[in-house]
Amino acid sequence: MNELEIIVASLDEAGEILGSPASRGGLGFVVSIGDPEDRPPSGYRNVREKIRLAFYDSHDHVGPNEDDIDRLIEFARLIATRPGRVLAHCAAGISRSTAAAYIIYAVAYGEGREEEALERVFAQRPIASPNRRMVAIADRRLGRRGKLIEALKVRDTDGLA
Repeated sequence: MNELEIIVASLDEAGEILGSPASRGGLGFVVSIGDPEDRPPSGYRNVREKIRLAFYDSHDHVGPNEDDIDRLIEFARLIATRPGRVLAHCAAGISRSTAAAYIIYAVAYGEGREEEALERVFAQRPIASPNRRMVAIADRRLGRRGKLIEALKVRDTDGLA
């Protein structure tokens, strides 16, 4: 298996990365998440394989739904064993993008490695606060029986988040 590398960024950081040929070198995939009225970052068209998800950073009906997370999981399965870094961004690079990175790592690593997947996210983005609704939906859709959510709870109770 190729070592998966996900870069988590804010909208502005994503625009800087995507707009710079040097910064986007080796970048194979983009997960772009924004509010429904938002535009993708500048340079978005510079990467061929990408997914755009549009929902609010919310934990109710205006937040992500099962179709959104199914699309993310499908994309994660597509890229899990392919070469190329992944850029995952949302508005601030804290909640939706870190949840997306967590879900992608969880898909790539497989069941039983949820804590490792989560630690990869925090190692890359210490300010991470993954969107719990996204994680809960992914947990159900992947049949993880609460393991993705439990890893978040363990990290919170350990005082690490």
